[in-house]
Amino acid sequence: MENIKNIIYVVLRLFLGVMILLAGVNKFIKPIASPAEFIETVQKVESVDEHHLQKKLFVGAMQQTEYFWEFLAVAEIIFGLLILMQVTGLLGAIMMVPITLNILLLHIFLEPDEVGELVYVAVLFAINVALIWKEKEKVLPLLKIKAM
Repeated sequence: MENIKNIIYVVLRLFLGVMILLAGVNKFIKPIASPAEFIETVQKVESVDEHHLQKKLFVGAMQQTEYFWEFLAVAEIIFGLLILMQVTGLLGAIMMVPITLNILLLHIFLEPDEVGELVYVAVLFAINVALIWKEKEKVLPLLKIKAM
């Protein structure tokens, strides 16, 4: 039984690491629109869906900063690689929590109608938490504050 748990843990770690790594790499592959092109694209949005427009504006703003989108991509690549390596898997999972949580909240609040995407990012977040929970005996001492 312990062998099966370990195999499941490794599969989940590999899945999360690869998905996060690919997300980071894809941010560099897809071209970023210039500010003028971005504004033109947003003005052409015929959908009156407020959530869709908010998501487009939010992601577009991150891309237009000329640093944050790339910073996020580099962080995803580094954390994905850390998760994939056995020695640093826990560190990568801990460092990835704010990113997976932010992605989940983005989809909950700005894409509530996209059930497939919402389930996918919820699974990624759940895997991230499960990877940390499996190693809770290593993490819990870090959360205890000792009196001086």
